Amino acid sequence: MPHLARAIRIIVALLPLLALRGAAEPSALPDPQVEFFGPERVYAVGSAEVPLVGVVRNRGAAPLPAGALRVHCYAESGLDYTSGDTRPLLPALAPGQAVAFRWKLSPSAANGAMVAGLLLRSAAPSPSADVPGGGAPWLGAGRATMVSIPRFGSDPQLLGASGASKPAPHAYARRSEAGVGNDRVWLKAAAAENRTPVLALSVRDGSLWRTCALTSRIGEVTACEDGQSPWAASFRWRTSTAHEEKGLATLTLSGTIGTLWRADLEFVSRQDTCVVECRLRLTAKRALRAFAVLPIQLQSTPEPREAAMNRADGSPLPAGPEPESLLGPGARLAVAHRDNSTFGISWPEAGPLADWRAATLPQGDSHYAPQLGAEWRPGERGDLILPETPITFSFRCFALVPSSALRDAERFAAP
Repeated sequence: MPHLARAIRIIVALLPLLALRGAAEPSALPDPQVEFFGPERVYAVGSAEVPLVGVVRNRGAAPLPAGALRVHCYAESGLDYTSGDTRPLLPALAPGQAVAFRWKLSPSAANGAMVAGLLLRSAAPSPSADVPGGGAPWLGAGRATMVSIPRFGSDPQLLGASGASKPAPHAYARRSEAGVGNDRVWLKAAAAENRTPVLALSVRDGSLWRTCALTSRIGEVTACEDGQSPWAASFRWRTSTAHEEKGLATLTLSGTIGTLWRADLEFVSRQDTCVVECRLRLTAKRALRAFAVLPIQLQSTPEPREAAMNRADGSPLPAGPEPESLLGPGARLAVAHRDNSTFGISWPEAGPLADWRAATLPQGDSHYAPQLGAEWRPGERGDLILPETPITFSFRCFALVPSSALRDAERFAAP
């Protein structure tokens, strides 16, 4: 009998929580997600301050109440926080609405890895009647979004980098710098600390070259051996080669992804085109289970913000509702328009292996520095990759000037 009475008391105590969870279906709950976290200008230089941007969007079907969550920004390695609130409260977010936060951190040493993290946490340390759900039952366990910030000792001069002046494609390869392109579009790579490559996509506008997109997110693979939890690793550049022939120039960056993969990034430029054809070739060193591959994610160079918005106190900056694609859900394009140029990437419909599908990544702070990319996934259980079996992911980078609309990108869709 004592055991039965104790069980009844436990059930009675749980009834309010069970009623709350039963009354709200998962589809009718808020779903706050970190869409983007990283340096607003992709890389750092020397000991200069590093502005970081974090974007949180409510992807649920119900409003997110004000003050229910805190956005925890923290320096994991090689960084010190400059000033302000590292754990600001999230404002109320309607379904589909986002908010962007901005912080400034300073390098704690002249060199070495710089890593920061962003985590959503319940603002209520214990169940409270003031916060729906006694805190945030819809938040789940929560996982930190980590970012490793590439750094150069001095300015790599990627912005506005000069490309070829003649129609014939050209490519060159050096130890820490390489490039390929023609008289319309130019792709330049520079090796930051730890051989992290930073790429710049530049377009010719009249007699001037203008960089429209940058990235350090290249060749990211989430995988593991059977019996382990999957983890993500990114491309490290070791060697490069350049090759030219009539009407064609090829740049190949070779390296590794973690300790489990060999990888080659191949960029091909042809004459009289605004496209750079790209291929990521992966070779597993032993049998692995792959869960996701991000060949590349371009970040548009940031738009100048108004002076009042250049804050380092962690206070929110407006980031409106998620933009609707003007190209349709099946366009297989991630595109941005800036001034009189349209640029982005495209990818094929079919993946390199059966059942692999590409999903367009969210743009993050789409009105300031949109993120352009697509991630390939095989399914929840991953896909077994045999050792020494190459897998190739194809995509295209493009930039067009002059251009007045996003629809101009449709001509660059991958077959």
